[in-house]
Amino acid sequence: MIFADKIIMLRKKHNMSQEQLAEKLDVSRQSISKWEGAQSIPDTNKIIQLAQIFGVSIDYLLRDDMEEKDYIAEPFIESETSVRQVSMEEANEFLKFNEQTAQRKAFAISLFILSPVLLVFLSADFQMVSALRDEMRNFIGLLVLFLLVVAGVAIIVTDSMQAKKFSYLEEEDIETAYGVSGMVRDRKEKYSQAHTQSTVIGICLCILSVIPVITIGILMEDRESLLISAAAVTLIIVAAGIYLLAKTSIIWNGMQKLLEEEDYSRESKKHNHRTGNFSGAYWSLVVVIYLGYSILTNHWEKSWVIWPIAGVLFAGISSIIKIYSKK
Repeated sequence: MIFADKIIMLRKKHNMSQEQLAEKLDVSRQSISKWEGAQSIPDTNKIIQLAQIFGVSIDYLLRDDMEEKDYIAEPFIESETSVRQVSMEEANEFLKFNEQTAQRKAFAISLFILSPVLLVFLSADFQMVSALRDEMRNFIGLLVLFLLVVAGVAIIVTDSMQAKKFSYLEEEDIETAYGVSGMVRDRKEKYSQAHTQSTVIGICLCILSVIPVITIGILMEDRESLLISAAAVTLIIVAAGIYLLAKTSIIWNGMQKLLEEEDYSRESKKHNHRTGNFSGAYWSLVVVIYLGYSILTNHWEKSWVIWPIAGVLFAGISSIIKIYSKK
């Protein structure tokens, strides 16, 4: 009896439909149909799962000369702590998606930081903008600000919805197919230098971003318009630094998810949902505070400080939540 016939026979013997078997194996019903039609065969991990589900040996499934009376195996008992299998195809699909998402999310975050730049610049008393009335300056600046914020939110929401298919990498214990871990570790090693460089440059840009404001403030105390322009330049530099940090962190974290390392280890996954829920609420509140304070006071050249302060507080609070949740 060939492999395809054995699958049909065993499935019917266990009173399973193709849909039910597909659900247990986390594949499509079409895949089961192709296996049973001898059009394709499953990978090694799926064959092991089939043997466990049907309570047969792998030899019995693969050897045409072995009949039903020849197999002996323990029946498979599903547990609440089942491990999700990740194939090479799934791993490559996720890594490709993660790299694309990293660029888009980093760009979206940069848009949030850049959103008030035009408003800040228009508040300076330069000849090229002095011809515009204050009301018109504020209108143009606020319009651009909200358009950039909306664009950033749209990017993040769209990517978050598309990323739901890979949410199991953060929530479930996984087991990668043969060769996946080696492939990911190889890519991680090759990317390590670029990750370090992007992190260092991003941090340095964020630290050095205050130089324009400090320089103008010390050397040209009476030039308020130049000081405001320096604040706009500071925001641009911060946006560039944050873009590098966000992009490289997302790419790096994607590889850690597949390897179940650091924040994505099996132990950490048990506690990450608390931090995840807190993160969404926290950053939503930060956005509200930032926009509210900036619009009410019109001090856009100063309100950018909210972001680095919020970042430091987030890191500290997240650490406390992790420590508390492990007790």
